[in-house]
Amino acid sequence: MPTFSKTAPPPATAQPKGSAGKRMEQNQELFTKLMDDDRMAGIVKEMLLDRVFERLGGEIKIVIHFIQMKLSKSHTGIASEFFVAAELSRRGYNVTLTLGNTKSIDLLVEKESNVVPIQVKGIQRTKSICWSLKSTSLREDIIYVFVNLNADTLSLPEFFVLNYEEVKAHLKTVASGRNYIDYNYLKRLDFEDGWDRI
Repeated sequence: MPTFSKTAPPPATAQPKGSAGKRMEQNQELFTKLMDDDRMAGIVKEMLLDRVFERLGGEIKIVIHFIQMKLSKSHTGIASEFFVAAELSRRGYNVTLTLGNTKSIDLLVEKESNVVPIQVKGIQRTKSICWSLKSTSLREDIIYVFVNLNADTLSLPEFFVLNYEEVKAHLKTVASGRNYIDYNYLKRLDFEDGWDRI
């Protein structure tokens, strides 16, 4: 966000002579008076910002496009794990990230002296539709957290928390044999923010 000084910019070393120089002095005086009035200063700032957005609209759209560009699989996974860890920490759990050192387990969560293993699956946006998950990798002792990062809108992530039995019951399979959990299906059911399953 640009900042604006309440004082007029310093005059040039050599002022133009004649009517042009007089108009410049008058403009500087008017500018100083406007900036000394907080209300008017706010209006001027808004007008200037509107003009900036009007003139740079195309460039701003390009910047937004790059912000919303597709995340790599690695970034999606790391971001999802950290978001889940942050949310659990916010809820008072002690959380340890395994950082890939434990197969099928991304987080270890301590709850009432018990350690609960968690596997995190992430998608970067709603249009990604589903999370891939092999049926052969499921474990009864693991809690599964499915994350939609909403990276395309930069809105808050969505969390869906399921235990082994729930994942097993709702796991779908395509003709090629690939297994997945459907985003829209979890959205319709009561799995969002189901942290009490941990």
